[in-house]
Amino acid sequence: MIKKWLKRSLSLTLLPLLAWQVYLQGQGGMVSEKLKQESPEPYTAVDPSYHLTAKALTRLAEKANEAGKLDESEQLALQGMARNITSGEPPAHLLQLYASQKRSQQATEAASIAGKLWPAHTYTQTRLADYWARQQRLDKLIPTWNVLLTRNGSLQATIFPVLQQLLAQEEHKALFSPFIEKPPTWWSSFFNHLAQNAEPTLLNSVYEQRQKSKTPISKEERTIYVARLLRDQDWANAYQIWQTGIPPKLLNKKNLIFDGGFEGDSFNSGFDWQISQTREISIKPDVTYGIKGKQAIHIRLKRDNPVHFQHLSQTLLLPADEYQLSMRYRLDTLKNPKGLRWRIHCLNPASTLLGESHALRGQKSWDTLNVTFSVPSQDCGAQRLRLEADSAYRHDHTFEGHLWFDDVAIQPITDKE
Repeated sequence: MIKKWLKRSLSLTLLPLLAWQVYLQGQGGMVSEKLKQESPEPYTAVDPSYHLTAKALTRLAEKANEAGKLDESEQLALQGMARNITSGEPPAHLLQLYASQKRSQQATEAASIAGKLWPAHTYTQTRLADYWARQQRLDKLIPTWNVLLTRNGSLQATIFPVLQQLLAQEEHKALFSPFIEKPPTWWSSFFNHLAQNAEPTLLNSVYEQRQKSKTPISKEERTIYVARLLRDQDWANAYQIWQTGIPPKLLNKKNLIFDGGFEGDSFNSGFDWQISQTREISIKPDVTYGIKGKQAIHIRLKRDNPVHFQHLSQTLLLPADEYQLSMRYRLDTLKNPKGLRWRIHCLNPASTLLGESHALRGQKSWDTLNVTFSVPSQDCGAQRLRLEADSAYRHDHTFEGHLWFDDVAIQPITDKE
């Protein structure tokens, strides 16, 4: 009887307390969820008995700071640290708060704690970046930006121009050595930014450093660099760099066209075949009857929106001489009023036309196409071979059908004698 009475008495005593704790936790949960939504409502104090999460206490601290209640903001953040000692949000907020009050020692301590607790979290790292920038601590700022860029690619547009300016200054180059030696995930995008915007001397310097590093140059970096050299009309260097990424066995010195049989897998990297595609145009190596080797290039044209076809080309470095372009081709009902032509141009501002094939249209079984052309000794250091729409007018740019090309070759005519 006594045991039953004691059990019932304890139940009657503890149940209200447990219910009250559940109520407080429930209220704390509701407040926490509301604060997570980051509503624009002004700061209002919350019952301290509510069991708020560290995140909710940090949000409340932010609102208190916005309301000018700095002491309350600090206390709330400290409560957040006590509530969850593994969360980097409360110390990150304290960092921001102390920095704004010029409490340097405390700000530095908060920065150290926040960085150690959440070394890869955007909330923490953005506040660390702001702090290190104000302190002009580039040795801390750049590694922090590294974390942010790795976590959030949308920051590239803001951070990359500043990184470029810093990299251009001799006294800051050493800060980039870890990233040049072992490129992070954002490096290719940054290198592309440099290729688009930096002076040639800076870009060349960075590429040379990458070549000396233990991490090999990636295909993407090489392609980006070659594209910039081509843009600058630095033809010889562009070709030399491009060659470093091509297996020697694929470089056929007897044929001045690279991969004329479309047997390889190198495209769009410099002096190989440049292919672009749209919903109306599909270009890819493929297998069909009558080819020599394993595959030929297949172009499928779909009648839809007008397209000014210039989607298959190769850049050449032919010295002054007379040449013959030859290839095998097949037309599977190519429908277009004017057709397509292979044309060879000089890559100078005038885009001088050196030669062109007859117009390709209609139906044609496998046949051979030949074009004779001459490269002048002046203003034609590089050339482009390209398959183009014969007509320059939009109303002639609707195509339909299939084309095949194989065994494309360019030979000096003098070599045939």
